[in-house]
Amino acid sequence: MGMQTTVLIASAGVLLFVVMVILGGHRLFTERRRAAQERLISYLDNRREDQDPVSLRRGIFRERTLSGIPTLDAVLKGKNFAEQIALELAQAHVHLRVGEYLFVRLMLAGAGFLVALAVSGRLLVGLMFGIVGFLAPKLYVVYRRRRRLKEFEGQLVDVLDLIANSLKAGHSLLQAMDQASSQLAPPVSEELGQLLREVSIGSTVEDAIANLVARMESYDLRLIATAIVTQRSVGGNLAEVLETIAHTIRERVRVLGQVRILTAEARLSGWVLGLLPVILALVFYVVHPDYMDVLFTTTEGKFALAAAAGLEIIGFFALRRLAVVDV
Repeated sequence: MGMQTTVLIASAGVLLFVVMVILGGHRLFTERRRAAQERLISYLDNRREDQDPVSLRRGIFRERTLSGIPTLDAVLKGKNFAEQIALELAQAHVHLRVGEYLFVRLMLAGAGFLVALAVSGRLLVGLMFGIVGFLAPKLYVVYRRRRRLKEFEGQLVDVLDLIANSLKAGHSLLQAMDQASSQLAPPVSEELGQLLREVSIGSTVEDAIANLVARMESYDLRLIATAIVTQRSVGGNLAEVLETIAHTIRERVRVLGQVRILTAEARLSGWVLGLLPVILALVFYVVHPDYMDVLFTTTEGKFALAAAAGLEIIGFFALRRLAVVDV
């Protein structure tokens, strides 16, 4: 058993080393490619008058690959799950292709499985840590996407004010967006920069705005996009419309803050009721371990423990959902 454990630990170490080397090489390659893209963008900004939109679009399509391996890229092309993953990575601003992202998840799953199996010697524990390793990158992407969207929505009022003031000063919409992109911090500056780059290589403003809405799933942004597209079709005072939207967003934020204050007690009650059974179970396990062993040593106890855990999770999320008020 000792020799087997040593072999498993050595295998896990080698696997982790290989993963770190691959990630380091990818990071170095990504930084070089990003620097080259920035030089290309700077070059395009200086040559907007005599650029070739057709050839530049082909370059963009070549860059939009789902994997650096041609065979894997061909397999992933056209798959709904691959397109969804690509959208999630873009929304989280994670510089990984779909194939690379899936590879990282599989490697972490394998490393978690081998390490847990070597340490505990139990297959079930290894499978649990393997699942955790596989889900960890997904949870990270979800966290990054939510945080980035929250930061983006927090900057929308400033964006609208800057664009409206620029329009009043006589600038065009794209010039106003360019000024807002240069004066604001990420993620707004990154998204507006992406929009301007798409327009500079031949995309229409409407398509670029639609891509922005797809990347940032925000109700307020959708409202702004609808106002801009409608104004470009039928005309009107866009600066005044944007100021009205900015006022509406400010009022929504104010009302949402009041709602959060009024529902604070309900949300706290959800946390207390959700954590209370877990805390009591730990107390009983420390005070009377023999009393709790029946839940782990008998079949009936394991089923009861699983059912209780499932009902606990359902009740916790139900209480959390009841405390949420959409504004």
